[in-house]
This record gives sequence, structure tokens and C-alpha cells, in this order.
Amino acid sequence: MAWFKDAEDGSSAPAVTVERIHRALGALGFEMGPMEAPTKLVAKFDGCVTVLDVSNPTFLMIRAHFPEEFPSESMGELMEKANEWNASTLWGTAVPQLQEDGSNVLLQAEVACLIDQGLNDEQLVAAVDLGLQCSLSCLDSFRPKRDGEESDGASPEGADEASQAQDGGPAGAEG
Repeated sequence: MAWFKDAEDGSSAPAVTVERIHRALGALGFEMGPMEAPTKLVAKFDGCVTVLDVSNPTFLMIRAHFPEEFPSESMGELMEKANEWNASTLWGTAVPQLQEDGSNVLLQAEVACLIDQGLNDEQLVAAVDLGLQCSLSCLDSFRPKRDGEESDGASPEGADEASQAQDGGPAGAEG
């Protein structure tokens, strides 16, 4: 048995489920609505639709979607910025994706947390907290700078948040 799975009483850590993630978000101070999907929880944090997905029993995938689309012409610039971000950080992978029709670029940040050996409640809260912080920090690095700050990337256009929730599911929290 892995060291991180050993509990003080000798029992193993429980499996990570959407219900446990729901409780972990509550422990972090987020109020969530009812869950409808058995393996995915969808919520909005800092204006970003975020999917917490346990459909793969090995990983908890946290995917935050940038709230706006970028013009397709900015794909090269976004890929360059994403490569810089991904090379300089351990968590929060930037993933620009051209829409199927080629009209715009969607940007998401992904964090994968290993869960195949289970996590106790404290570990799960820490993993969800870290995953949310890292994915949102990644997306924040793509936001245009305010007046007086240097611009560091392409400017997004449009604000169709529904198209960002590609993984489906109900929105449940605003953090």
C-alpha cells in the first residue's frame, strides 16, 4: 500500500467521488447547488466555467475555461504564450484549442490530480484547492493587462461562456 494511502487506523483512503469533491468545495467555502452528473461537477470560479471530472479513475481533472474567445488569428501567439507558461510551471497546463469551424480559439487550463489510490478528506480538499488555484492562475496570465500595465498577450473577444463549458453539466457555484 502506498504511503499516502495509510491512515492512522490502518484503513485505506476512500475513493474520490463527485460527492466528496462537492463536500471539499464546501470546506473551501463555496456553496454548491445540487449535483446532476455522476462523474463531473461544473461550477464557475472567478468568471471561469470549471469542470471537476472523475470519469477517469486514475485522475481528478480540473479544467477551467477562459470566459471569452480569442480570434483565430491569435492562435500562434496563444500557443507561444501557452508554451512559455507550461515550461515555467508545474501545475496548470494552458491548452489553446481552435474551434472546429476555425472561427475562434478557446483557452482552457488543466490540472490533473492522481487519485487512483484514493485520498483522505484533508488530501482531497488540498488537491481541489491547489488545482483550482493553479488553473485559475494560468488563465489569469492570459487576461489583458489594465491601463498602465504592459500587455502580455492577445486580446480576447466575445463572451459566450456557454461555449466554454464543452464538458457539459450544470453550473453550480460562483467563487
